[in-house]
Amino acid sequence: MSRKFTFEVDRRYRQANKEALVAFLYWVIYLVLTSAVALGIGLNKPAEDIDFILGFPAWFFYSAGVVLVVLCVLPYFIVRFFYRDYSLDAEEPEFRTPPESEEEQR
Repeated sequence: MSRKFTFEVDRRYRQANKEALVAFLYWVIYLVLTSAVALGIGLNKPAEDIDFILGFPAWFFYSAGVVLVVLCVLPYFIVRFFYRDYSLDAEEPEFRTPPESEEEQR
């Protein structure tokens, strides 16, 4: 007894995959940039030569602080231009125009 299942490809899968890929690429950029800044500033530096900013070693301040602040702006543009709002219901609802007056809402 073999059952055959039919699988309908939903157009939302393509968008969800695109969003997942963009989120993963953002994470890779964040990881690479943070590591590069930390290693670039602090690698092979003797303890006597380490500068401190606000009580943190300079390599940590710039990699964990400044890179974080700069990359907090990027998700705004990612969500604005790559992500789309779509229904997660099993069946896509019919398109309806929103009511324009209060009487139509009742």
